[in-house]
Amino acid sequence: MNDWSVVLWFDHGDPVKSQRNQRFRKPDQDVHIVGPSRRKDLTTAFGHSVLEFLRQAGADLVPGEDEFTFVRKAANSQPA
Repeated sequence: MNDWSVVLWFDHGDPVKSQRNQRFRKPDQDVHIVGPSRRKDLTTAFGHSVLEFLRQAGADLVPGEDEFTFVRKAANSQPA
């Protein structure tokens, strides 16, 4: 299929929901698919525009485990 998606994981802050979702890999988080599934090159460009939008809105996001993953900057980390 080779369809790619932009996925946003976020902490939902609901302890009852976390307890109910213990069988899930990340019970303290919800996931949303942003935009359509498309080819890797189109999805990468769209993902970077979503990333820039989130940064402009105040999200402090830094590269994660690979070139397609971004995470919140740790509160105690030093600027590069």
